[in-house]
Amino acid sequence: MRVFCVLLAFLSLILSAATVQAADPVGKVVRLQATAQAITQQGTRALNSGDPVFNNDRLVTGPDARLEVSLLDDSSLTLGGNAEFIISELDLTPGTEAGNMELLKGAFLLVTGTIAKVASERYRVSTPYATIGIRGTTFWGGPLDDPFSVLLLDGEIEVRNPGGSVILKPNQGTDIAAPDAKPEAPGAWSDDKRNRAFATITFSEN
Repeated sequence: MRVFCVLLAFLSLILSAATVQAADPVGKVVRLQATAQAITQQGTRALNSGDPVFNNDRLVTGPDARLEVSLLDDSSLTLGGNAEFIISELDLTPGTEAGNMELLKGAFLLVTGTIAKVASERYRVSTPYATIGIRGTTFWGGPLDDPFSVLLLDGEIEVRNPGGSVILKPNQGTDIAAPDAKPEAPGAWSDDKRNRAFATITFSEN
């Protein structure tokens, strides 16, 4: 019986590995500063430049890390240090295109690709403070002065939570005090505030 259990466990490991290998990547790491990992139900793997990323990968960055991922629809995702981000679903099947992502902690910058142009109503980033509906754009999100802030660089996004919603236009930002507090009215950020936001996801020149 003990031998059978060992064989069964070994077979399960093989099947799990085969499942991971059979999955199609939804993107790849194009740049990395310091350390980052991808966590799945099958385990944890260290990420390096050129490595694939898959649906349901929980991308985790270390202190002072930066991680840039290029997705199949030509989107570009950059994470700052001590961030956790899940690519829940990236589906490029014609007619059912969808992009669902989740920020668990930290800061990010997202430059959207082709999927935002054909499936904007099914393309969003969920965060602990609000859901960001994407309509083809470039935007930053993360902790700053208030618990959570969002800055739009181009395009248009809707920032929504149980407290209400706001629409951001280019170069407008909003702060969110709590998960059930309506996002503040959109407004232009000072150069200092913008620079502090960008510093959270900027790679070191060294």
